[in-house]
Amino acid sequence: MKLPLMKVGTRLTLMMLLCLAPAALGFTLVTARTAANIFSQELKEETRIAQRGLNAALTADVEQGEWDEVRYILSEMGSEDLIAALLDDRGKLRFALPSFPIEPPPLEWIVRQIKVSGSAEFMRHSGGRLWFCRIELLGGGGQGYL
Repeated sequence: MKLPLMKVGTRLTLMMLLCLAPAALGFTLVTARTAANIFSQELKEETRIAQRGLNAALTADVEQGEWDEVRYILSEMGSEDLIAALLDDRGKLRFALPSFPIEPPPLEWIVRQIKVSGSAEFMRHSGGRLWFCRIELLGGGGQGYL
């Protein structure tokens, strides 16, 4: 039994699809990668802005030892997506809410990064999520790190 021959239009359509499929796939991959990079950069910039504001809000309270106020501010802003902690001048957790999921890096690394760029930024996996972390001096320095 002979199979019916494909019509010319069907063959032409299949050939065009085969030729265009790699270009469409490439375009999709480039678009997805670009969108992910843009999202990542915007997330990092929002984190920097939030940290600057939080640093200004907490500096006076930390200097005066008003830990109830610090706890209140951090608990009000603390959520699943944006969390903060204070590190002492040795780089150890000084104050954090119980849900703080990140272990700080070594103090030597923090100090070196802050000297080079003004802050220490890194990524960490914790609790099934990828976190963008940023450490900078609290206030003018001497009070630890935020």
